[in-house]
Amino acid sequence: MLTLFGVSVIIFVVMRILPGDPLVAMFGMEGFMKLSDADRARLMEDLGCSDPLLVVIRHTLPNALLPIIILSGILMGFVLGRSVAIEQAFGVPGLGRTLVTAVIERDIIVVQNLVFLYGNIFILINVMVDLSYA
Repeated sequence: MLTLFGVSVIIFVVMRILPGDPLVAMFGMEGFMKLSDADRARLMEDLGCSDPLLVVIRHTLPNALLPIIILSGILMGFVLGRSVAIEQAFGVPGLGRTLVTAVIERDIIVVQNLVFLYGNIFILINVMVDLSYA
């Protein structure tokens, strides 16, 4: 079993990433099903594009991925927030554990800098999400 700092890497990754996956899958399936029945896909088939895979890849998939991209950007905020609790629970050294230690020791400068860093990471992720579907 892979271990890092005495903690199973598989458990650590599953706890960090997994809680948002069902929501992303639900939004993706719902968006894809809604767009696969759209008039646009039927129009492409009527215009002579007989390959259904080409219709899906070129016309349905980009529009179906839009809600998934937006939701993934929002869920990254939850991943950042969960990292604090998960690092503290598993005893893995990281920024989350440093933040908890700084709060306990009332080190205001470190707390301000780490909150500022987490905020900037979240803003950067959301700017990249906004630019990806523009």
